[in-house]
Amino acid sequence: MQSINPDNYRQFPAVSNSDLSWLSKYFMPKNRWIDLQKAYANGTLIDCMITEPHRVDYYKLTVEGETYKYSADEFERAKEMKKSFMRDLFCQQIIKLICFQLFCICLVFNVSK
Repeated sequence: MQSINPDNYRQFPAVSNSDLSWLSKYFMPKNRWIDLQKAYANGTLIDCMITEPHRVDYYKLTVEGETYKYSADEFERAKEMKKSFMRDLFCQQIIKLICFQLFCICLVFNVSK
């Protein structure tokens, strides 16, 4: 494995930070404003609809444990996104085979020298 240094930095196929900065300026001009709280809340909503549906209250338009006040339009958009996700065969398989929101803790780490 080769380490990255100032001399070979541009030789690697990965995207550089300056490339990402250019893309962010291209796709998100300075005169466009994004409400990050709303963006994160809506990400949480679609995530919970797919991975933790027991936390979603479709009548009260809420997600258990979240304080954000969702609109009916946000819920409708998230439901459509979930339908789109579920139409994909690969995504269907993921849902069937994976245990979501599972935490594992290993208290003993065997480290060999």
